[in-house]
Amino acid sequence: MQKKSLQTILYSTAGVVVMLVILIAFNFVAGAARKRLDLTQEKAYTLSAGTRAILKKLDTPVTIRFYCTQSEAATPETVYLKGYARKVEAADGVVRCERSMDDMLETVEAPLPAAVTVVSEINEPRIPGLMQIMKAKSKPMRVWSLADLGVEAPAPVREVVSNLAEEQDRKHILFEGTVAEQADAFVGALIREGVLGR
Repeated sequence: MQKKSLQTILYSTAGVVVMLVILIAFNFVAGAARKRLDLTQEKAYTLSAGTRAILKKLDTPVTIRFYCTQSEAATPETVYLKGYARKVEAADGVVRCERSMDDMLETVEAPLPAAVTVVSEINEPRIPGLMQIMKAKSKPMRVWSLADLGVEAPAPVREVVSNLAEEQDRKHILFEGTVAEQADAFVGALIREGVLGR
């Protein structure tokens, strides 16, 4: 009985040691491969193919700053970019990005060379919320005439000549004889025209 329990303990210890060796070996191989997986829905931690191509051509170090929402209750599902750039300018050896925050504008500078990328939602219109719609209703509306803008109305380029249907030539065929003869002649004419099959 003691021999059996000692054998079980030895097998269990050997199994744990083998599992540790496998885990360490896997960690070593994975660390050497230097591959990372981006499991976020919007691929927030993945560089696009265009950005990678640009970075490969650079011969100086590039500093990347990533801005995201900071919240105590932040989860991977709720962490998105806080705001997007409204304006991007490159001058005097730096790139300036201006972005709109909740109640202010923030300007961020980075020395050139710098890589500026876009997100997949580019050119998608932002849908206003209920508060923005209510505020827009109270704003005064100014109507501009063409004279206010210094523009003259162009001459009309389309003229309606007629709205009647196009006239068609009629054959004016009259059938003579009794009603039965007229019916036979009418059916024969329809067959000759291809309207009725034989």
